[in-house]
Parts: sequence; structure tokens; C-alpha cells
Amino acid sequence: MIDGDGSTFISRTDGDDVRPVQLDGGALASSGPRYVFERVLGRGGMGEVRLCKDERVGREVALKVMGPELSNEAATARFLREARVQGQLEHPSVVPVYDLGIEAGAPFFTMKRVRGQTLLEILTLVDRDPATEKTFNRRRLLAAFSQVCLAVDFAHSRGVLHRDLKPANVMLGAFGEVHVLDWGLARVQGTDEGALGGSSAQAAGTLAGEVMGTPGYLAPEQARGDVTALSPATDVYALGAMLFELLTRESFNPGSGTTERLRLTLSGFEVRPSVRFPHREVPPELEAIIVAATALSPHERTRSARAVSDAVERYLDGDRDQQRRSAAAQVLVESATRRLELAALGSTPARAEAMREVTRALGLVPDHPAALVLLGRLLTELPTSLPPEAEAEMEQAQARARGGAARTAAVRYASWLAFVPLVWLMGVRSWPLALAELSLLGCALAVALVLRRKETLSQAASLTMLALSSGALAVLTFLAGPFVLVPALAATNTLFFASDLKAPLRPLAMAAGLAAVLVPYVLELTGLVAPSWSVSAAGITLLPRMAAFEGWPAQLVFALGSLAAVLTPTLLVGRLRDSLSAAQRQLFLQAWHVKQLSVRADQVR
Repeated sequence: MIDGDGSTFISRTDGDDVRPVQLDGGALASSGPRYVFERVLGRGGMGEVRLCKDERVGREVALKVMGPELSNEAATARFLREARVQGQLEHPSVVPVYDLGIEAGAPFFTMKRVRGQTLLEILTLVDRDPATEKTFNRRRLLAAFSQVCLAVDFAHSRGVLHRDLKPANVMLGAFGEVHVLDWGLARVQGTDEGALGGSSAQAAGTLAGEVMGTPGYLAPEQARGDVTALSPATDVYALGAMLFELLTRESFNPGSGTTERLRLTLSGFEVRPSVRFPHREVPPELEAIIVAATALSPHERTRSARAVSDAVERYLDGDRDQQRRSAAAQVLVESATRRLELAALGSTPARAEAMREVTRALGLVPDHPAALVLLGRLLTELPTSLPPEAEAEMEQAQARARGGAARTAAVRYASWLAFVPLVWLMGVRSWPLALAELSLLGCALAVALVLRRKETLSQAASLTMLALSSGALAVLTFLAGPFVLVPALAATNTLFFASDLKAPLRPLAMAAGLAAVLVPYVLELTGLVAPSWSVSAAGITLLPRMAAFEGWPAQLVFALGSLAAVLTPTLLVGRLRDSLSAAQRQLFLQAWHVKQLSVRADQVR
């Protein structure tokens, strides 16, 4: 079958034409030609199409090469434009371009060799060949036509107009393939094709010069040669003409020649199949699609090729089925609305059932406006209390967070124990106090190491670590008094546990932190223990009892302790802030998705 350029790269699929996969391709580094000529598939105004074998991949390809008689700048530019436009329209229904290059001074490009029958061949045979009629019934042809519309709509979304849509440029394969052929007249909107228009001879039936396309399928603005007026509606007109011929097996334009067809295109003619060919019994829904797509004014036509496809699909799906689905969805929405009102009174099961009914309604009618609005309400109008299942999940998540806190606590307590060698270098004055401090820290570290292996952690386990660490801080006051180092460490320790404990237990964390500082101070005030500091006109004097303040070890202990007091809360609060930011990001992301439901509902309305 000849395409719009007068060259062919398709063939009818039969048992001899479908070849098994072969793995004996040529070597990648071979010095021989990549494309080995087999035979000529066709010749046309822009050159020749050859069947070649790609020696690297081992497949047959169609190689289109520009004829030597067209070796001028305009023809070359148009040839390259066809290859690039077709190659960049990456869609299953657009024949893919594999390669573009120059051989012996002539530009060429290779593409998939497609097999099957053109829609024109099928429409010609369907009335007189029972086998063809059985294979290509109306439903299958309409489904294929819908795919053509989507391919054209894809091209429009990329800013490309086909400008030569007709049954001869649509091919159906034996395995469900649908291809839109011949993009040689395609126009990229917003570009000036100038000298590219009509510089070469066109195939039979395709006009050259300012009016480009095939008479009988041209839209009025295209027939006038008004390039600036071309738009996606131009291709929509051709799709309407194709649908007419698909349903009637007759020519859309009743003119007998090119001149008469152009005249009728500009003046208008009867496009209703029910009037011209009533014996074809074209359904009124499909006739309405033809009438809307072929209006004389582009502003009055169906708004897009996708809209044509959608209209055909609605017919295929069946209006009755759609009405039943819409009615069932409406019943579910009304029931969900009543349940949501009950949920506002505190009924958790009613809210869950409302959510299920709304999702079922959207499953029946994805664009149901009331269902979308109700789903938005369900996602934004949240109950004041958590359902039991959600409460249990949140408790589990908090327990996992406490498990992570145990791992952090183990690192903190290990860093505290790192000071023990320095205290020993300072000179131990009271071994009982030093051993008490070491024991409490060791126990806290041991508990944290044991608990860090667990995925979740109970509140009691957190309180155990709080008690041990606070006791260690209280004993540490015997090193330099209750008001040096210990308050900063106690503040960090309190902050650490308060961030993981539930609100009712947070006062215990604060009490433990205060006790670590105040209990030793009160014991000193009451005289139950010897004072660790004194105040006089000369200043404040520290009276160490656990270790001596001598030499560089003492200075290092105070320096590192001060640094830890600054860095630890900074890192801790930073971690909390990161967690909060992640939660906020998740919340705003969910809110954005919910907002899209409202926007979508407004669009559907």
C-alpha cells in the first residue's frame, strides 16, 4: 500500500512474512555496511523506501533515502524534518525512527518495518470479503480509530499537526497494532516552514504548494491554504471524515474531482450518514461525533482528538452501562454522606464505612463530582479523637521511636564513661563515690545496650534509664558541686527523655533532672554531707571530694564537659527538628493531594 509520500514500508501479514527471532547478527565491530539491501518497498516524490537488514541488531528495517533529483536545501530540510518529527513522537502508534544519517551523499533514515493492512484496504475489502468483515468488525475498527485519535492527540500535545490523516495512512496489524503513518506533511506549530512547503512533488492524491494534504480530508482552513489558521482542530476534521468512511464504507466528500472536493470543503455539504447512507444504520451517537468533528468553523468542532476518542469510547462502553454505574455511584455517595453525619457525632465505624462507600463510588465513576468532594471532606474534616486502631498504631510507632532513643542513650552513656580515665588521672579522693558513679553509669549503659536490640521500647524501660542516669548525675555533684557541669548535663538528660515520654510522664523527667541537682544541694545545706563549695568575699571555692583538681586532667575534664553541654542539646534538638520537618513535609504533601481532589471536582463540575 502506498503512503502519502508515495513510498511503502508496510506489507500484509501472512504466515510467510512473520519470521522467527534470529540471534546470528553481525559483529558490532564489523567493517561492513550496517544496512544490507534486500528489495525496494516503494518509490515516491521524496525518494525511495527499501527493505534492509540491520546487521547489528539482526532485524528488518525500512530505510527511506532521499532521491538524488531532490538534492536541494529545501527538499533536504523537509526530509530531515519528517525524520525528526516522526522520531521524536515516541508513541506506540507512531512508527519509531531508528537511525538518521547520510549515505553516498544522500540523507536517509531507518524505521520500523510495520506489517498489516491499511484502513483503506480494510474498508475496500470488508463489504466483499467475509473473512475481512469477520476479522475487522465495527467494534474492532472503532477501537482502532480511538487509538488513532489518542496518537494524534499525543502529537498535538507535542505541538505537531499531521495534516494528512486519511484511511491510507492508518495501518492495523494482525496482533493489535495500530499505526499512524506518513508524517511527511507534519507541521510543528510555532515554526515557519517557508520554503519547506511543497518543494517536491507529492504522491497521487496529495496536493503540493500552499494547499498541502489530501482533498476530501482537508479542513476548510487547510483547503484555503491559510497556514496561520491551522490548529489541532484541522486534524480533528480529518478524523471526523475518517470516522464517516469507517462507518459507511463510502467517501466522506461527495465531490468527483479535486476541484469539486475543494469547493465542497469550503462551502460545506451534508455529513450525516443517516441522510446520505441510511442503509448503513450508523448509530446516532456516532453520527453526532462526525457532525461535531467536521464543523466548518474550527472553533465549533470537537475541542481535541482526545475528546473524539473519549466520545467513541463512551459509545463502546455503552450509555446504558454508564448510566447504571452513575446511578450506583450516586446511591453510594448519598449513603456515605449520611454516615459522615453520624461520624460527626462520634461514630468511628460510620466514618470507616463512609470511606469505603466513597472509594467504591469512585471506582464506578472516577470523576463523580460529589464523591470527590465527599472524599475531600473525609480527608480534611478529621475527628477529634483517634480511632482505637489508629491509637494502637501510633503507640506502636512511639514505642519504635523509644527503641531508637535507647540506641542514642547508649552512645551518650558511653561518652560519659569516657571521662573516667581523666578523673582517675586527676587523682581519686573517694573511691566509694567514684565506684558509685562508675556503677550507675555502667548500669545505665548496660540497660541501654540491652534495650537497643529491641524494636520497640516500653515507658517503664525509658523510666529505668532515666532513674539510673539521674542517679549518676546526682553522684557527679561530688566532683565539683551541684552547680558546675551537672545542671547542663541534667538539662540535656531531661530534654532527651521528655522528648520520648508521653505527656503524663514528662513531669517525672523534670523531677528527676531537678532532683539530680537539688537533692545533693539540700543534703549539703542540712549538713548531712560535707559541702562541696563555699562562698566568701574572695569568691567561690570548689571543695572536691571525689577527685582532686590538679594539673591538666582537671582542666581537660571541665573543657570537654562544657563542650558536651553545648553540643549535646544542639544535636538532640536538631534531631527533633528534622523529625518535625519530615512530619510536616508528609502532612503538607498529603494536604496537597487532598487539594487536588477538590480541584479535580471543580473541573468535573
